[in-house]
Amino acid sequence: MRPLKITMQAFGPYLDETAIDFRTFNQSNLFLITGNTGSGKTAIFDALMYALYNQASGSSRKSEMLRNKSATASQETFVTLEFEYMDQRYTITRTPAYERLKLSGSGTTKQESTVLLHLPSGKEISSITEVDEFIKNLLKLNAKQFSQIVMIAQNDFLKFLSSSTADRREILRSIFSTNFYVQFENDLKNAMFIEKAKFEKLTQAYAIHLSDVSELSIKSDVHHDENVVVLKSYKNEITKQLNENMRQKEEISKKQATLIQTISTNKQNNEIVSKQIHYAQELKVLLDNKETYKTNVERVDQMNIIKQYLLEKEEQLKLQKENDALLELQLSKNTEKLNLKHAEEDVLTQQTNANHLKEARIKQCDKEMSMMEEQAKNYMLFDEKQKIQKQCHHRYENLEQAIKGGLAYLENELHTLQSKQENNVLAYERMSHDVDEKRREFEHLELEYLKNQAGILATTLQDQRPCPVCGSLEHPHPAQLNTKANEDQYLKAKALNQQLQSKKDDMFKHVQNDQFVLNLKQTRLEKYFEKVQVKTALDTEPISQSNIEDLLQKMVDLKLEIALNDEQIKVLKKDLQFSSLEQLNKEINGLKAEQSKLSKEVKLYQDQKEDVKDTILKLSVEVESQRKQQTELRKTLLKQTNIVTDLIKHHFESETVYRNILNHIDEFDALQKEIKVYEEESVKLQSLNMVFTKQRGDLDIVDVSELEAEQNLYTLNLKELDDAIVIQQARKQFYSQVLEKIEHTYTELVKQRKVYNEYLNLSQTASGNLSGEQRITFEVYAQMAYFDRVLFYANQRLKLMSNHQYELVRRIDSKSKKAQEGLDLNIIDHHYNHERDVLTLSGGESFNTALALALGLSDAIQHHSGGVKIDALFIDEGFGSLSDDYLDSAIMTLNTVANDQRLIGVISHVKALRSAIDQQIIVTKTSEGSTIKLMTE
Repeated sequence: MRPLKITMQAFGPYLDETAIDFRTFNQSNLFLITGNTGSGKTAIFDALMYALYNQASGSSRKSEMLRNKSATASQETFVTLEFEYMDQRYTITRTPAYERLKLSGSGTTKQESTVLLHLPSGKEISSITEVDEFIKNLLKLNAKQFSQIVMIAQNDFLKFLSSSTADRREILRSIFSTNFYVQFENDLKNAMFIEKAKFEKLTQAYAIHLSDVSELSIKSDVHHDENVVVLKSYKNEITKQLNENMRQKEEISKKQATLIQTISTNKQNNEIVSKQIHYAQELKVLLDNKETYKTNVERVDQMNIIKQYLLEKEEQLKLQKENDALLELQLSKNTEKLNLKHAEEDVLTQQTNANHLKEARIKQCDKEMSMMEEQAKNYMLFDEKQKIQKQCHHRYENLEQAIKGGLAYLENELHTLQSKQENNVLAYERMSHDVDEKRREFEHLELEYLKNQAGILATTLQDQRPCPVCGSLEHPHPAQLNTKANEDQYLKAKALNQQLQSKKDDMFKHVQNDQFVLNLKQTRLEKYFEKVQVKTALDTEPISQSNIEDLLQKMVDLKLEIALNDEQIKVLKKDLQFSSLEQLNKEINGLKAEQSKLSKEVKLYQDQKEDVKDTILKLSVEVESQRKQQTELRKTLLKQTNIVTDLIKHHFESETVYRNILNHIDEFDALQKEIKVYEEESVKLQSLNMVFTKQRGDLDIVDVSELEAEQNLYTLNLKELDDAIVIQQARKQFYSQVLEKIEHTYTELVKQRKVYNEYLNLSQTASGNLSGEQRITFEVYAQMAYFDRVLFYANQRLKLMSNHQYELVRRIDSKSKKAQEGLDLNIIDHHYNHERDVLTLSGGESFNTALALALGLSDAIQHHSGGVKIDALFIDEGFGSLSDDYLDSAIMTLNTVANDQRLIGVISHVKALRSAIDQQIIVTKTSEGSTIKLMTE
């Protein structure tokens, strides 16, 4: 980070807006901030620190204490810092929170803190949290680390020198990006915890498996092999009991099978005897109902005669009577309809003349619509021409707008070129001035060089010998030799002067060429403006000069097309008879509606007339047919009546008997089914009785209850054996599984214990927690190499600053096995050949050593591609404790660092520094606030 400019207002002792441009220190990067006590020297560092980290450079000053007490209600407190980092420029402005007078009314109000960060991309960030995080990530230093490395404030100067390993670890982590090693430590620790969890899980699983068989006197503290022996012994005992029960089950099962077969045979014989007795009894009951069967057969025969002959005839006779009545009714209705249709025909005949008039009107409508449709074509052509004309006008307006926009763009482009040309002219003038200055310097150097040549010649002159230039034998005032104007400097200055003059000539040609292009574009633009008669227009998309000329030609063509369309529209409008195409279509639609209505009425009349004629003809035919049917039906009805009377007399004693049987004819099917069932059941029972009588032979019913009781006893015994076998098989399987799990888990446990111990040792080693060893973490171990490099560069400074008396070294021997170590410091005193703690140095020695260490850290960073780039160093006081020798060495060291393009700012009251450092910021305290004066020479 390299500050470029800082601006303060109502900040600390600076009431009015005060700016410091660090870029003015161009002769040397080393400058001094000097002034009376309390004038505001440290406030400059406070402002820089506050702008970056939202806090002052000293721990005793808070950001809310930084507002100037004399600031008015309308005067804002702010700090703006412009700085450069990694060749990118940033600007940050902060306003602290403070109590100020209200702008109106009495009393005070709180002004909240604000921040605004401008990024190189143009983006702005206004969130305090986001800006603070961005700055910390950009510089890769927090406020504490920045104050120890870059902003070495008055009370924080020795902190980095006296920091512990833990503090230096944080600083070096940010500087040299050693987060990877921390991540590696964490990864090892996480891996160790994972393996530990696996080991503990397997240990727990092993204990759980052992607890599953706790009844066998198996314990987790007993050796694994002993537990396995107990389990296998118990498993073998269960296997023996299981085999014995299986043998007993097989023996009882054989006896039970024999007994079941005997019981089954006896039950089958008993069933045969029972069935034979049952069928014999049912056959006897059936034979007792034989008389009822005969009576039913005779009654069914009589009913069958009625169903075969008379019932059908009776139904036919009834149906014919119904048909006769229905036919009579239909004949009456049709006769009435026929009379109504004749009357309707007479009415339609009277409407014939009106129908002829409607047909004539329909033809007239056709002629009128044909004429109107011809007119409609002219209207459509007229509308089409108007649409085309509207489109032409729209295109003309678009062309005109495009040309105006294009001219505006070209005008803006011309202004841009003019501005650029003005800048080029100014740049040329500045270069001309610089070249002239360099030329004058060269001419002066050339004069000195020529004088120097005379000086060289003068060194060869001898009294009483002639001068090779003037021939004089006396040389009272020989030329002096100038060591600052040697030939090498002269030749370099001459080459530089020629190079600058060449650049000046090239720039002049470039400016002339750009002026020619600018004049040409301006002339063309004025010509285009004259054509379209426009002076200003809106910005639009880029457009080329050739495109504008094309658009102008299109505008002329469109004007001609618009005029031609106007003439055609006037001609078409003369032939139009209606006010509009809508009016014409309305008339056509009216005629179509009238024609459609009349056509429907004519067709309806014709359809009605034809329907009436057809209906009269159909009804006449139907009435005549029905009359003939009625005559034939009545003849058939008389004939059927006579047939039924003759059949009743032939088959029954009287018509009364016939009617009585006819009333019960619905019982026919039921009686017939009873007869069929009786006959089938009789045959079936006789057959079954014969079969089972033959099967029975001499058999009688046998009692099997005792045999069944014995069989139940066998079943109970088998169930008890099955239950025991199931339990024993389950226990055998359970102990086999437990034994397998225990042996498998123990094998995995042994493997995991080895893996876990390896990761535990690695993790403890990487985190510096290995028992009996130095507490050096893997990150610190890596940082030790970086820190050794820092000490290498620091000692180069320290040796010069201490006249080779002191040298910084890392402490090798541990003071304590409990604290983190590896980055602690000792100092070697070469005068006494003794190594001791850096805390034993005196005040001046500590200051010199801390300065050397800070510079060494900066040097190491510049030579290492770490995460931090330090382009500046600020030191607040501390030089008063140095002796003259030490002070001279410190000034020489600071000048050396400044020459490495690092900005060095020093606050000090020491007079020797004011004499030794030419570039100064002089701070003066006044009653109206402190002021600043820059001295750059």
